[in-house]
Amino acid sequence: MTGFYILSGYTLFFVYHDRRISNIKELGRFYKKRFFGIMPLYYFSATLYVLFFSAETVKQNILLFPIELLGLQSTYSSLFIYSHNGGTWFISCLIICYLFYPLLQIISTQIKVKIKLVLIAVSSFILILSPFVVHFFHLSSIYSNPFFRVLEFSIGVFAASLSLDVKEKKYVQKVLFNRITIILEFLFIIIFVSICAWKGISGNYMLFNIGTLIPFALIIFGLGNISYGRVLNNSIVRYLSSISYAFFLSQLFMPRIGKYIFNKFPCENLMRIFVLFLICVIISVLLHELIEKPIGKLLRKKKII
Repeated sequence: MTGFYILSGYTLFFVYHDRRISNIKELGRFYKKRFFGIMPLYYFSATLYVLFFSAETVKQNILLFPIELLGLQSTYSSLFIYSHNGGTWFISCLIICYLFYPLLQIISTQIKVKIKLVLIAVSSFILILSPFVVHFFHLSSIYSNPFFRVLEFSIGVFAASLSLDVKEKKYVQKVLFNRITIILEFLFIIIFVSICAWKGISGNYMLFNIGTLIPFALIIFGLGNISYGRVLNNSIVRYLSSISYAFFLSQLFMPRIGKYIFNKFPCENLMRIFVLFLICVIISVLLHELIEKPIGKLLRKKKII
C-alpha cells in the first residue's frame, strides 16, 4: 500500500507536469477528471455491497451514507470494521490525496532540489517513526489514516519532480536508473518483509516502512526513467491495467463469496486462492465492461471529461 501511494503521486505529477494547474478553470477540470475516474465505480460497488453483503442496520447505513458519499471514511479510524470500509478506506485516502495534489504541484515546481530532498527526508522520518509511537503507546492503527497516506503520496510527487531535475546527471543514470539496481531493491524488500513475517511481526503493518519506504521510493524513481515501450504497448498489459481499479473493488465481495463456495465445496488453500482469483477477475471484467467503460464513454461524449 505504501508503494501504491508513492507511485500514485509520482505518476500523477508526470501526467500533469506539462499542464500546470494554475487557475480555477484548470483546478475544476482536474478535480472533475479525478472524480469521474474513481467515484462512479466506487458508488456502484459500495451500493452493491450494502444491498447484498452489509451486516449493518438500515439506521446505521443511513448515518454512514453521507460519510461514504463524500469519501471521508478514512478520517474515522474506527470505521474500518463497518460495511465495505475495510476496503474502501483506500479510495477515501486517495480522494484526500487528490485534493492536496494541486498544492503539492505548485510547491514541487517552485522549490530547489535541496528543499525537495529535505521534504522527502522529513516525510520519511515521520512515516518510519509513527508506527513505533503506535506500538509503544498502544494506540489505534494508523494504517488507514489519510495524513500518513498523504505523506507517502507527497514523497511520490517530490520524487517525480526531483527526477526531472537530475535526469541528465550521468552518475544518477548509472546508479539509480539501472535495471540491476531496481532488481536488487526489489529483492531487498522481499527479503525484509519475509523476515518480518517469519519473526511474526504483523498487525502494525506500517512498521514495515523501516525497510520498505526508501527502497519503494528508489524503485519508483528508477522505473520512471527507464523505457518499457514494448511492455506498455502490449494489448494484454493495457487491458489488465484498464481493469485494475475494478479488480481492487471486486475484492470487497470475495470473503462472502468464498465462504459460501467453500462451505459447500471444501478444498485446499491453493485451490481456494485460484478459484477466488478467477472469480475476482471475472467480476472485474464485468464491472469494467458493463459499468466503468460505458460511463467513461458517456462522459466523454457529453464532454464532461
